[in-house]
Amino acid sequence: MENVEFLRDIDFSKLIALYSKSKIYLHAMRNEHFGISVVETMAAGLVPVIHRSGGSWQDMLRMRQGVHGFSYTTASEAADIIRELIVDERKRRRIVENNMGYLEVFSEEEFKRRISDIVERVYDYIP
Repeated sequence: MENVEFLRDIDFSKLIALYSKSKIYLHAMRNEHFGISVVETMAAGLVPVIHRSGGSWQDMLRMRQGVHGFSYTTASEAADIIRELIVDERKRRRIVENNMGYLEVFSEEEFKRRISDIVERVYDYIP
């Protein structure tokens, strides 16, 4: 296979360098609970192509195809999506632009705000 390299346990600086040279992120894990790498790659400007299962599909893509990324169920479907993104640069850029504002929902500040809201509601509920 040309242009495909499998890397394990690489340091963060090399990971960032790879993200900066990439445009599409293929996430092959099925039923991933959350998938922080999907959020990281979205923040780096890559379009995620993820398996249509688990938290990445539900939480990151909000079970919507083509808004924040794409999902697939078969290897053939993933290949078709990647091919389309390579050919249609405008489509890829539109998704990257959609993701820039959207990623705030995964920020530390937003996490703290949501936890604080939950604690307040629980506290208000206690007699």
